[in-house]
Amino acid sequence: AAGVVGSTTLLSRIFGMFREIVIFANFGRTATDAFYLALTIPSVLRGLLAEGAMSIAFLPVLTDYLRKGSREESRQMVSVVFTFFGLLLGTVSVLGVVFAPAMVELLAPGIGFSDVPGKYELTTELVRIIFPYLFFVAMTSLCMGVLNAQGHFLVPALSPSLWNLGVIFGALVLAQYFEHPVMGAGVGVLIGGILQFLVQLPLMRSKDFLPTLSFQFRHPALKRIIKLMLPAILGLSVSQVTVIFVRQFASYLEEGTLSYLFVADRIIQFPLGLFAVALGTAILPSLARHATDQDLEGLKSTLSHGLRIVLFLTVPFMVGMIILAVPIVKIVFQRGEFDLHATIITSQSMIAYALGLWAASMIRVFAPAFYALKRPIIPSLAAVLGLVVNFVLCFLLFRRYSHVGLALSTAIAVTVNLVTLIAIFRIQYGRFGLKKIVISFTKILLASGLMGGIFYWLSSKIDWLTPSITIEQLINFFVTLIVGGVVYFALLWILKSEELKDVIDIMVKRKKIK
Repeated sequence: AAGVVGSTTLLSRIFGMFREIVIFANFGRTATDAFYLALTIPSVLRGLLAEGAMSIAFLPVLTDYLRKGSREESRQMVSVVFTFFGLLLGTVSVLGVVFAPAMVELLAPGIGFSDVPGKYELTTELVRIIFPYLFFVAMTSLCMGVLNAQGHFLVPALSPSLWNLGVIFGALVLAQYFEHPVMGAGVGVLIGGILQFLVQLPLMRSKDFLPTLSFQFRHPALKRIIKLMLPAILGLSVSQVTVIFVRQFASYLEEGTLSYLFVADRIIQFPLGLFAVALGTAILPSLARHATDQDLEGLKSTLSHGLRIVLFLTVPFMVGMIILAVPIVKIVFQRGEFDLHATIITSQSMIAYALGLWAASMIRVFAPAFYALKRPIIPSLAAVLGLVVNFVLCFLLFRRYSHVGLALSTAIAVTVNLVTLIAIFRIQYGRFGLKKIVISFTKILLASGLMGGIFYWLSSKIDWLTPSITIEQLINFFVTLIVGGVVYFALLWILKSEELKDVIDIMVKRKKIK
């Protein structure tokens, strides 16, 4: 199951990157700003409810019914949940369409929107097209929960790729039929959401779990789900609120800033999702087992191991993204409407974001330890503190340092979040191998620093500030990556890095995380 989910997640991220390439190559700064702002509220609600708190709360309750109750009781429970959340999210979708102008004014109060003729109107129309997709993605999440609970992972895990394909189809094909071509991408968002939902239904029918309307809203399972959702919403809301206010600040800056920050963040999210999120998910069962057995030392050992592995994987990415920011953005995005100026602004934002990649990665591994110990409120409170720090720094830095100030504020905030988690864990549960982590981190930094020096030396032999991409640039980029990567692993081998040996064992011998 982990292999299926991991490979399909990688596929989805590749399609997602291609989606952004298509959008930025075909639409100008006004259109991309409008598109990504229109996506903000539906995406925030999706992350907060549909794919967040609702999924977290629904799956354990359904699993409990499947294990302890009859199949008929489980089907009835599923129908009640689908009906309730279908009505709730359907109503929210209608309200989103009706109040689209007010939402745009709230999200983009700055001159970067108000001074551009027609930008508010375009964004409002995109909100009205995109918002109903929230209903379909919510229904998709519930279907995925039903299928995952019964051991089916492939089709649910493939559904995000279908959404990406829907947006790509809209941007490439449907765009030509609209006065504002970016509207085609907006329609593609809705099409992708519908496809995600429809592809689940045949399997739902084959498992005899196709929901019917049921208005028994006093059902005990629904009460349990809502009760479980509330603390989850608190924790998840922090990251979603951060997205909103960063885009609000960005609306005061030059046109295109909102889009460039979005691209920089997407690039940073690639290694974060590929390594940190996957590793955090992988070690949670081990942490939970140690917590259940009251084996605190075993939990600490697993946590320390996970933190060292995630640093081993993400720190070289962080260094590479800082040193090779311009080449990465140029090769991936610079084509069509995404020009050299966009590459420079996005690269600067990416460097600032990357400074917090190590901390963000460690949080994704650290937070599950508190969940396993049944202390979910602590990661939530640490995240709230990070949110406050982020807001204050954004307010202080964005006018003087523009887009770099906004990205740097986020990097500092996640670092504060991590330090808070470490301090609280250390106070409440004692030592957890921090000395060993620091020694490992030092070796990784030495190897990454040498790798970064190789990256800088080789990449500096090419002029990257050109209007287009050349063959010489491509060859230099890939040679630089290969040589730097070899140096990184070779030095860690010489330094006898335990993490290098562990990763090799995991890949070759299928060794499990302790």
